[in-house]
Amino acid sequence: FLHLDKIYRLKNFNRDVVTVIDTDSNILSLDTWMKFCQTELMTSDYGREYFDNIYIAINSITYIITSVVTDILLYYGECSNVEESHRPRYNMKNEFFFSKLIIAKTKKRYLSQILLREGNRLKKPKTDVKGFDFKKSVTSETASKYYMNIIKEYLLEPETPLLKEMINELHEFKKRIKKSIEDGERIYLPNANAKELGAYKDPSTSQGVRGVLTWNMCEPDKMIEFPAKVSLLKMNLENEESIEDMKDKFPNQYNAIKEGIFNDKTGIFIKEKKDKKTGKKELKKTGMKVLAIPSSETIPDWALPYIDYNTMVNNILAPFKSVLEIFNLPGVEEGKTGRKSTGLSNIIKL
Repeated sequence: FLHLDKIYRLKNFNRDVVTVIDTDSNILSLDTWMKFCQTELMTSDYGREYFDNIYIAINSITYIITSVVTDILLYYGECSNVEESHRPRYNMKNEFFFSKLIIAKTKKRYLSQILLREGNRLKKPKTDVKGFDFKKSVTSETASKYYMNIIKEYLLEPETPLLKEMINELHEFKKRIKKSIEDGERIYLPNANAKELGAYKDPSTSQGVRGVLTWNMCEPDKMIEFPAKVSLLKMNLENEESIEDMKDKFPNQYNAIKEGIFNDKTGIFIKEKKDKKTGKKELKKTGMKVLAIPSSETIPDWALPYIDYNTMVNNILAPFKSVLEIFNLPGVEEGKTGRKSTGLSNIIKL
């Protein structure tokens, strides 16, 4: 029946068939129908392959559903005073058949494997990912492809998800990420945009901007021009004492960081703030916490000893965290106060 208060309906009505509601679509669970077909209607394989019979049953019920929904939408148009000639424009069609659907705890996030499109069989199953962070532009292309392979191999293709194997694989991936960064590679580093300084109300709040300015200070012969797309490294240089051992090995970078960051006059790395209780003004030093790496360069040797490897590895794994939460695989907080990140755990939360 028609229920126009959709917010109340979504919050309070149990749904046995409609598993996901998106902007212009509903994803239905047809398990009950398929069990009925296999136990009550199909008496043999009729000389066809197993999945051919599945497709026939699926397309039969979706044809019936489409017909029923068409009648409901016509009635909706009548109740809504839509001009009669326009009412047939409201239509819903059978678009995809998912062999498996994994729903996240956040709305509009799900993983699926598509076998049929508009009733026609695809040449090979297609993995579809909606709403997850690892598909966004912040994640590097290499890391995003790796996460897609994990989802196919351990979650969608097996009959039941292989959680233990997936966790073991991710722990091995952590080691590969760290080794890759130690070798100076940027293939797993998260992406960032650095716009023109005038585009920000306060440029110091942008990690991309601070990362680019830091690179330009330390590598004046390879300067990055704004606007830029770069890879970001988390660094561990919070005060002048932390760069002392750089003085003899890398004097140019030492002087640039000391003058440009720890004795900053631009307000990007050192800001004057007023204490709310005492009213006194004090200087807040950001330090060198990020470094941008241009797409044409590798991580320079002078930066390698000062990378926050633990935070970097966890940041690269962070976009996959929402997938692990589906299966109650909680993360573990790691790192010092002020720079905590969530690492992987092999404990399943019951």
